[in-house]
Amino acid sequence: MVEARIDLPKNYDPDMDGPIEFVRMCASGDPGAAALRLQALETCKTLRQRHSDEPAAYHLSGLVCYINDNEEAALRFWGQALHCIPNYDLARRASEEHLAADGHWSGVSAYMSQISQGENVVSDEYIELVRQHFDAGDLVQADYYAQRASAYNRPEVSKLRDIRTCREEAGRLAEAGNLAACYDVVVAKFEALWAEAGEPMIDAGHTEWRTMPDRIQMADIVANVVDLVEESNPVIFELGCFAGFNLAMAAERARAMDWPGTQ
Repeated sequence: MVEARIDLPKNYDPDMDGPIEFVRMCASGDPGAAALRLQALETCKTLRQRHSDEPAAYHLSGLVCYINDNEEAALRFWGQALHCIPNYDLARRASEEHLAADGHWSGVSAYMSQISQGENVVSDEYIELVRQHFDAGDLVQADYYAQRASAYNRPEVSKLRDIRTCREEAGRLAEAGNLAACYDVVVAKFEALWAEAGEPMIDAGHTEWRTMPDRIQMADIVANVVDLVEESNPVIFELGCFAGFNLAMAAERARAMDWPGTQ
């Protein structure tokens, strides 16, 4: 658990008020914080662009991402804070607390030796490990590093747990008889997410995703798999929180393959 401490820089930007209030509300367990989440993430992005040499902006971004269940992006921003000022204590302590249980980095020095070479060096290392494990047939470990690379490159979203962790946690919950209750919690979170999102945000996401190579690849995989189904009218459903986008895009790919019934 990382301690949520915030340093106010001498050149304080009033726009920091929103993300700071979000952190404060989360730390106090205020359920109203959920309504501030998206704005806090967007404001932090603006603050980083506006104050690219201010470690406090990166540290605050790290806390917001950490609360948003993306510790990979949090570590990235704490590292950037240390890149601005190597002895910036709050970011160093937060990094040390998180890396103490990290499965890849041995400590802050090892992480900083990579991120100081360039912002993409860390994600490039993860992606190379994805390739190595995939080629070796170790899909579980490939998934582990794929999730880390994705979270690092997408600080505005929560980090997905790797499949090994999901299976282990599901097993523990099932043994304790708590799996159904966990499902209910997930459903409630999705309902809160979509109540917060609204059509403009969904439309903006669809516009962005349509150009992303991984979304195109996923749609092609779905279209090709369904093309092998012998049923004349197969029923396909989507798991996840993409508002049906992946299925809609798969249908577009299917139409290009002259599927019957996709017009």
